Formats: sequence, C-alpha cells, structure tokens
Amino acid sequence: MSMKRIVILLSLILSITIFSADMKIYFADVGQGDGTVIITPSGKTVVIDCESGEGSTITDILSSNGVSGSIDYMVATHYHAEHIGGLDEIIYAGYDVDMACYDRGYSYGTPTFNNYKTAVQSTTGGRITASLGSVIDLGDGVTMTFVTLNGEVFNSGGSIEPSNENDSGVSVIVQYGEFDLFIGGDIGDNQKGVLGDDVGDV
Repeated sequence: MSMKRIVILLSLILSITIFSADMKIYFADVGQGDGTVIITPSGKTVVIDCESGEGSTITDILSSNGVSGSIDYMVATHYHAEHIGGLDEIIYAGYDVDMACYDRGYSYGTPTFNNYKTAVQSTTGGRITASLGSVIDLGDGVTMTFVTLNGEVFNSGGSIEPSNENDSGVSVIVQYGEFDLFIGGDIGDNQKGVLGDDVGDV
C-alpha cells in the first residue's frame, strides 16, 4: 500500500490535522500539554494524552468524526497533569475504552493521577502497562509500536536511568505504509538520541 497523500491543516480550533488516504490524525490545541486523536481507515480510534480541562476538545473531535460511546485505545505517555489530566474527562463524558488504556505502570503521588487511575480502571479495556516493543494492530496496515518505557529503548537494548517523570514516559511510533509518526510525550534528549539511532527517520 502506497501513501496517497498527507495534508496538514490548521483548523479553527488550532488543531493540526493529517489525512493520509483515510487515516486521520489530529493534534489538538490543549494548552501546555498534548492531545492526539488517531482514526484509522478501518475505524479504529486511539486517544493519546489530554490536558486537564480539555477533555471536551478531544470529544468534539471524536463526535465530529461520528465516534460516540467508545474508543478503542487510550495511551498516557506520562503522569504529568498536562498529559493525563483530561483523560478522565473523556471517559466521564461517556466514552468507554474497549480494548486497553496503556500507560507506564507503577503509580504517581498526585490527585490528578488518582483521578486518571480510577477512570481508566472503570473502562471495559481497563488499565494495562505497556510492553516495550509490543505492536498494536490497528487494521488495514496501521500499527502502533511502544518504543520507550520507563527509560528503556526498544530494539537497541539501550536505557537511561530516569531522573524525572518525563524520562519515564511511554513513546509510540504509528506506521501506515510509508508514513511514520513518533509521539513521545516529553521524553528527554538522551532517549531520543538512542531511539533515533535505532528507528531512523520518522
């Protein structure tokens, strides 16, 4: 399958949207943090991160694409509020997560994390610790691979000792034909250097 096109648009809500054939990727304007929505050609849906108070930004994107009631996957790159604070809002707005809510495991001593944990554990898919190197099949040739986790880097065997929450984060690469997308939260330059040597250009 060859990639037909990639179009990057700046929408009225200041989100960046990438369309590749029938693949849609939205980078929503959620303030300081991140918020990504992926809708694959087969209709699989993935939400990665959302800042506190911005859950409606993500649910608006989902509903505008005819997605209601549930999504397939949710990913929390790490446990800072600007990345997980709005994920519980999405769930409590009426979106179940059917397959899995992936994160780095362990715990984090903030009320925001506790709210996130309670919400994702209530979903059908539940809270699941990501597995380094595991590949999620999103249908029609789209895959999502976990490439960093708690300081470890996929394939190279390299790792760093995380010095903060950012360094402990989950990163993924979404692949569709010739198109690769890296989403890494706030991982540090040391991990990015090792990862770049391992996976090449994205």
